[in-house]
Amino acid sequence: MRLIIHFASYTNKFLNLIKTELEGTPLEANSGQLSAVFTEENVISTLENKFWIYPETESDSWNQSRSTSMNNIPAELKATYVRVSNNELSVSSDVTIAGDVMQMGMTMKMEVTGTSTRTYTLGSGTGMVMQVVGSLKMNGTINTQGMELPIAIFSDTNSKMEMK
Repeated sequence: MRLIIHFASYTNKFLNLIKTELEGTPLEANSGQLSAVFTEENVISTLENKFWIYPETESDSWNQSRSTSMNNIPAELKATYVRVSNNELSVSSDVTIAGDVMQMGMTMKMEVTGTSTRTYTLGSGTGMVMQVVGSLKMNGTINTQGMELPIAIFSDTNSKMEMK
């Protein structure tokens, strides 16, 4: 975690460098948009999302809980990790997404809960994630304009990284 925060502390230097490089070009007006995206908080959140699967200390199983956001909606994750082998992790998570979201000019309140299961295959020697196979099952409601609408989210994913 300290490494992530240390890395994120360079965000302002990065943004200043971008602004300097874009100065006098047609893209100069876009530098403000970059400042909104590359905040220290966003950089830390992105890096935490990438490295969250690794435990603080070596262990065959561990639990982690954290607050994050999914499509700018607050989310709570409570995960249990099990080391199946040196190159494989099995993860089961309880997921809660609750908060307001703006869609097509309407504010909607979303409350959805469910479970996520994933299997991570790690590269031998590197520990890099080479493949993630996952499943997400969630149910809940969306409240908008006085209506309560049921929602179900089901997703199966398989992401693979190839080294070339």
